[in-house]
Amino acid sequence: ALVGVDNMGTIPIRASRRAVGSGNAWAVTFWGVHGNLGELEADGHFLYGGDPHIVVTELAGGSSDIYPRDYTYEVQTIYVSKEHGFIAPTTGSFALAFEDKETAVIDVSASADDMKEALEELSSIHTVNVERDVVDGRSLWTVTMTHLMNENRQGAGDIGLMRVASSSLSDPSVTSVRVFENVKGTNPLEYTIKNLTPGVTYFCRVTAYNAVGYGPVSATSTATPIGQPTAPLVANTTLSSGSALTVTWSLVGNDGGSAVQGYELEWYGAAGAGSSSSEVAIN
Repeated sequence: ALVGVDNMGTIPIRASRRAVGSGNAWAVTFWGVHGNLGELEADGHFLYGGDPHIVVTELAGGSSDIYPRDYTYEVQTIYVSKEHGFIAPTTGSFALAFEDKETAVIDVSASADDMKEALEELSSIHTVNVERDVVDGRSLWTVTMTHLMNENRQGAGDIGLMRVASSSLSDPSVTSVRVFENVKGTNPLEYTIKNLTPGVTYFCRVTAYNAVGYGPVSATSTATPIGQPTAPLVANTTLSSGSALTVTWSLVGNDGGSAVQGYELEWYGAAGAGSSSSEVAIN
């Protein structure tokens, strides 16, 4: 049922469903597909009933490059959207904008080469790869951002969406041009160090190398990951009065790299005496 994912390998998607109120929620996992993918786009025109609607929310973003230890290109799709039931051919044109630069007019039947030429004429774009498909009578152009003008090397990073600057379409009340993000690009000069210890300061520096060898190192930068504090030790609980107890405890051994702002004390009684809690702030 998901269009455009047939080239992602064998069984790339896992889905589960649960009832939510009078509707349903589906959790979709792109299993075995690397890269930080853009959100799905949902078409709710097939829904019927009292105020039906569908919402897509990203629960967890992908973190791995499509090609390990390499950067991932940004991929966006431009397509002509039609209201459900509208089957007449769409004619007309539109213009796109990227970083405040607008393309020349693009026909809705433009070829992949025509779209590539229009985008590469922008002063904010150097090179792109474009593929064109037709799905249910709608034109789709998949654009891979391979090199932007303000970069010294390839790899566009996670850039903003192109936008539709203008459009002149037949039946504009039921047709439109839209853009969505397929894959979020990564920065080729960026690396995420994982599984570090919170509260510990780490020192980082970078060295470039080529066929001759390694060059001099960069200046050293430091950062401290932040995590949750460790548990305090309850030292003593004493009788304060006939109906009160005093609880004292020690400071935490590790604040997780961020100063402790307070403590939450919970208590409960035996034989159904009830339970409660109270926050204790540190001034």
